[in-house]
Formats: sequence, C-alpha cells, structure tokens
Amino acid sequence: TLAEKAAWDFSKENGLDVVVVNPGTVMGPVIPPRLNASMLMLVRLLEGCTETFEDYFMGLVHFKDVALAHILVYENKEASGRHMCVETISHYGDFVAKVAELYPEYNVP
Repeated sequence: TLAEKAAWDFSKENGLDVVVVNPGTVMGPVIPPRLNASMLMLVRLLEGCTETFEDYFMGLVHFKDVALAHILVYENKEASGRHMCVETISHYGDFVAKVAELYPEYNVP
C-alpha cells in the first residue's frame, strides 16, 4: 500500500503515467530466495498453524497470471489506474481444506 501510494505521488509530481496491478493472494512456485506474504500463509498451514479466520475470504491468483497482467497493462497504451488481479474468491476454510487435500502428508488443521 505504501509503495503504491509513493508511486502515485511520484507520478503526479513528475507528470508520469502509472498503471497498478494489485494481485490477490499469489500462489505458485516461489522464485525469490525468501518467502512472500502469500507463500508464508501456505507454509504456516503446512506447519500446523491453527489460527482461524471465520469470515475471511481471499482472492487467489496464480503467479503466471500476475505476470501476464503486468505485460497486458504495459503493452496497452490506454491502460490506466488500478487493476485487481484475482482468479477466484475463496473462503479461508475452503482454502485450508484444499491445502489439506493437496498435501495429505502434512498435518493441516
């Protein structure tokens, strides 16, 4: 949020166009050497975290779709403003159930 605000402020001060892609919870292989916030949530589940979120819904998106969204707004000269990049909205409980199904060797609560 702070980085996006700084980008908008900088663009206004310098007369630049900015287009923002805001992804939801990004899933897929981890490329950087450290975990991002999305992957940390998954790792915590695999480690047996029992924290619950009763009324929590999350927007999920695959990392390749986020990359494609960035390419599309970059190549489209008429693109402007803020864009959400989400494939599906899922309740946290459904997400946990899917993780448990995909990784039965872990003690997912």
